[in-house]
Amino acid sequence: ARTISSESSENLVKKNQSAYGNQRTDDVFLEFSIGEVPSDGIMYLPLGWHFSERLSTETIYANNFLSITKNGLSASTFINSYGDRTWSIGISRTLLQGSAIGLEYSVGLMVGYDGRLSEIMPSSLQPLFEGNVNPYLVFFPYYQLTDNIELRGMYGPPNVVLVGVKYTF
Repeated sequence: ARTISSESSENLVKKNQSAYGNQRTDDVFLEFSIGEVPSDGIMYLPLGWHFSERLSTETIYANNFLSITKNGLSASTFINSYGDRTWSIGISRTLLQGSAIGLEYSVGLMVGYDGRLSEIMPSSLQPLFEGNVNPYLVFFPYYQLTDNIELRGMYGPPNVVLVGVKYTF
């Protein structure tokens, strides 16, 4: 896992400034995001729950969320709460990193809800979720168990929580 230092933050600012100056950078899109590139790895979050439901063994779902992250790019798949396969692609970044705990986020696009997410979104956001291609933003708090294994959670607004592990390489 990587730690965020003041030196790495300064380097990120310099890279972002060069992206808008006369110097050419090859990864302007990735530099636009906030945070550090997380460790590469495979994440498996098999269980999920919606806040809108009372927590019980009957409301915990086996959604089998599987994701791979390489150089800050993430691709994921899972079974959504409607029973359909969903696919996503996005960028991931580490926001906070302590000695054993941290927080990452991922933002991107997903396919597989057929407009049904608009039913649960605030009215101001509903137009973004009416089609089959939808934006997403999720947060991953984690606890590093070993050098290569992290206990992971995921919060997906407005009301989804998942739990599982990530193997980093």
